[in-house]
Amino acid sequence: MVAKLIEHLKKKDWHYEKRKMLFHEETRQFAKAFKENFTTLMITAFGLTAGLMWQDALKTFINSIIPVEDPNNFMLKTIVALFVTLLAIIGIFFMSKLKTQNGNSHGS
Repeated sequence: MVAKLIEHLKKKDWHYEKRKMLFHEETRQFAKAFKENFTTLMITAFGLTAGLMWQDALKTFINSIIPVEDPNNFMLKTIVALFVTLLAIIGIFFMSKLKTQNGNSHGS
Protein backbone atom coordinates (compact mmCIF):
# COMPACT_ATOMS: atom_id res chain seq x y z
CA MET A 1 0.00 0.00 0.00
CA VAL A 2 2.77 2.48 0.92
CA ALA A 3 4.72 1.50 -2.18
CA LYS A 4 1.65 2.28 -4.33
CA LEU A 5 1.23 5.65 -2.64
CA ILE A 6 4.92 6.53 -3.20
CA GLU A 7 4.65 5.45 -6.85
CA HIS A 8 1.50 7.55 -7.25
CA LEU A 9 3.24 10.60 -5.75
CA LYS A 10 6.24 10.12 -8.04
CA LYS A 11 3.93 10.09 -11.06
CA LYS A 12 2.25 13.29 -9.90
CA ASP A 13 5.64 14.98 -9.50
CA TRP A 14 6.65 13.86 -12.97
CA HIS A 15 3.49 15.36 -14.49
CA TYR A 16 4.06 18.57 -12.54
CA GLU A 17 7.68 18.80 -13.69
CA LYS A 18 6.62 18.10 -17.28
CA ARG A 19 3.99 20.87 -17.19
CA LYS A 20 6.52 23.19 -15.56
CA MET A 21 9.07 22.47 -18.29
CA LEU A 22 6.45 23.00 -21.00
CA PHE A 23 5.40 26.28 -19.39
CA HIS A 24 9.01 27.51 -19.25
CA GLU A 25 9.60 26.46 -22.87
CA GLU A 26 6.44 28.24 -24.05
CA THR A 27 7.38 31.33 -22.05
CA ARG A 28 10.87 31.31 -23.60
CA GLN A 29 9.41 30.92 -27.11
CA PHE A 30 6.94 33.76 -26.47
CA ALA A 31 9.73 36.05 -25.23
CA LYS A 32 11.84 35.21 -28.29
CA ALA A 33 8.93 35.83 -30.69
CA PHE A 34 8.04 39.06 -28.87
CA LYS A 35 11.62 40.35 -29.17
CA GLU A 36 11.80 39.43 -32.89
CA ASN A 37 8.42 41.01 -33.66
CA PHE A 38 9.17 44.13 -31.62
CA THR A 39 12.50 44.53 -33.42
CA THR A 40 10.76 44.15 -36.79
CA LEU A 41 8.14 46.70 -35.73
CA MET A 42 10.80 49.24 -34.74
CA ILE A 43 12.77 48.73 -37.97
CA THR A 44 9.54 49.20 -39.93
CA ALA A 45 8.71 52.36 -37.97
CA PHE A 46 12.15 53.84 -38.69
CA GLY A 47 11.80 52.89 -42.37
CA LEU A 48 8.35 54.47 -42.55
CA THR A 49 9.64 57.65 -40.91
CA ALA A 50 12.54 57.85 -43.35
CA GLY A 51 10.17 57.16 -46.26
CA LEU A 52 7.84 59.97 -45.18
CA MET A 53 10.78 62.36 -44.92
CA TRP A 54 11.93 61.39 -48.41
CA GLN A 55 8.38 61.82 -49.69
CA ASP A 56 8.25 65.34 -48.33
CA ALA A 57 11.70 66.19 -49.70
CA LEU A 58 10.93 64.80 -53.17
CA LYS A 59 7.52 66.47 -53.26
CA THR A 60 9.11 69.83 -52.40
CA PHE A 61 11.84 69.30 -55.02
CA ILE A 62 9.38 68.34 -57.77
CA ASN A 63 7.07 71.22 -56.85
CA SER A 64 9.99 73.67 -57.13
CA ILE A 65 10.65 72.48 -60.70
CA ILE A 66 7.07 71.86 -61.83
CA PRO A 67 4.27 73.54 -59.88
CA VAL A 68 2.07 70.45 -59.41
CA GLU A 69 0.32 71.85 -56.33
CA ASP A 70 -2.23 73.60 -58.55
CA PRO A 71 -5.45 71.54 -58.12
CA ASN A 72 -6.40 72.18 -61.75
CA ASN A 73 -3.19 70.56 -62.97
CA PHE A 74 -4.42 66.92 -63.00
CA MET A 75 -2.67 65.95 -66.25
CA LEU A 76 0.68 67.33 -65.08
CA LYS A 77 0.31 65.54 -61.73
CA THR A 78 -0.40 62.27 -63.57
CA ILE A 79 2.65 62.68 -65.82
CA VAL A 80 4.90 63.47 -62.84
CA ALA A 81 3.48 60.47 -60.92
CA LEU A 82 4.20 58.17 -63.88
CA PHE A 83 7.73 59.56 -64.21
CA VAL A 84 8.44 59.13 -60.49
CA THR A 85 7.01 55.59 -60.65
CA LEU A 86 9.30 54.75 -63.56
CA LEU A 87 12.30 56.11 -61.64
CA ALA A 88 11.28 54.08 -58.58
CA ILE A 89 11.01 50.88 -60.64
CA ILE A 90 14.44 51.46 -62.18
CA GLY A 91 15.92 52.25 -58.76
CA ILE A 92 14.37 49.15 -57.17
CA PHE A 93 15.61 47.01 -60.06
CA PHE A 94 19.21 48.15 -59.63
CA MET A 95 19.08 47.95 -55.83
CA SER A 96 17.73 44.39 -55.97
CA LYS A 97 20.55 43.47 -58.40
CA LEU A 98 23.06 44.99 -55.99
CA LYS A 99 21.50 43.09 -53.08
CA THR A 100 21.64 39.83 -55.05
CA GLN A 101 25.30 40.41 -55.95
CA ASN A 102 26.18 41.16 -52.30
CA GLY A 103 24.25 38.11 -51.13
CA ASN A 104 26.05 35.81 -53.58
CA SER A 105 29.51 37.13 -52.75
CA HIS A 106 28.98 36.33 -49.06
CA GLY A 107 27.77 32.84 -49.84
CA SER A 108 30.83 31.91 -51.95
